[in-house]
Amino acid sequence: MTPIDPSELTRTESIEFLLEIGRDLHQAGTPAHRLEETLEAIAAQLGMEAQLFSTPTSLLVAIGPVAQQRTYLLRVEPGMVDLERLSLVDGVAGRVARGEINPREGVEQLREIEIRPPRYPRWLSACCFGIASASAAVFFGGGLVDLGVSGLLGILVGFITVFLAEHRRFARVADAGCGVVVAAGALLFDRYVENISVYLVTLSGLIVLIPGLTLTLAVNELATRNLVSGAARVAYAATIVVSIAFGVAIGTQVEKLLPLGLQEDPDPIAPLWKWPVLVLAALAFTILFRARPASFWPIAFMGAIGVGCAQLGTFAVGPELGASAGALAIGIGANLWSRFTDQPAAIPTLPGIILLVPGALGFGGIVALVGEETVLGIEGVFGALLVAVSLVFGLLMANVLVPMRKTL
Repeated sequence: MTPIDPSELTRTESIEFLLEIGRDLHQAGTPAHRLEETLEAIAAQLGMEAQLFSTPTSLLVAIGPVAQQRTYLLRVEPGMVDLERLSLVDGVAGRVARGEINPREGVEQLREIEIRPPRYPRWLSACCFGIASASAAVFFGGGLVDLGVSGLLGILVGFITVFLAEHRRFARVADAGCGVVVAAGALLFDRYVENISVYLVTLSGLIVLIPGLTLTLAVNELATRNLVSGAARVAYAATIVVSIAFGVAIGTQVEKLLPLGLQEDPDPIAPLWKWPVLVLAALAFTILFRARPASFWPIAFMGAIGVGCAQLGTFAVGPELGASAGALAIGIGANLWSRFTDQPAAIPTLPGIILLVPGALGFGGIVALVGEETVLGIEGVFGALLVAVSLVFGLLMANVLVPMRKTL
């Protein structure tokens, strides 16, 4: 038997570590440009030359000089954002880079991270859909009844998403099904229980499913020249929004069977309530994004800073550039926090940005198009895209002013 060259064994272990950490970062929700930059840096620290190509469903890794490359293809199922997993994987990468553990030990630790049980029970995640929906109703100008109904419908959406959508048969129709349930539920409550703002409640109940964050990440990837991944995310976001809007269009048909309502919008909650509600929204997104409980405070703080700066910017220069001001503040604050704590900047950035994302505009535009209101629909979709570009510009400027860590 030919003896194994120790240097070749070490190289094999380094490649295995690179592939394993690439898969974990991809499944944790890392965008293409950050994933590729991080893996290239890790490969260089391990003494390897690597070229990376990431899409939302695959990762292509080529190791070695161009003429002698070995290429590895990983098929990756897109997963939900998992900020705790991202932090743990970042810690393993740092320990391997500093030489505290070797690549083989790094692979073992990564596999332990993969099999760890979820921190939060599924029922709690489902309930957080309701908290996020109720919070959205306040920010959209709803009343107390709107808030309550939005929260209940949001919880229903959460249970459908968390428990039913995990089955492949149901997952393919879950978005449209949620649209039907929420739209019909809002209309039934309005007609038979108490008057509510039906459109506002429908939008709030579905707000967690609307892929505003996906659209923002897509524009970010396009801006950083990751064209394939960015275009795929745009198509994915559009597919989700159209599915939800189609479900809403079906659900609203129940209106033809119901008596006329009062057609009066309830009085909105006082604006000062938005700030306590913002804390609840931060708590909900801490759980939905699977962050550690200790991450709640930086998430809440960055969210408040981002919303405050966005409102000031909106008052001064309009909503599009106002969103950029909010994203700039979140990006600078998150990068400073990351440098101080040696944690990934994504932990406070993603929950903070989701409070600014243009999901409501895009959803309203698609609903208008389905309802054959072409001009309003185009205006809504274009407005959503413009806000997404504004958010990305703010984040890119933040990285220029306060550079990110070399890793995550």
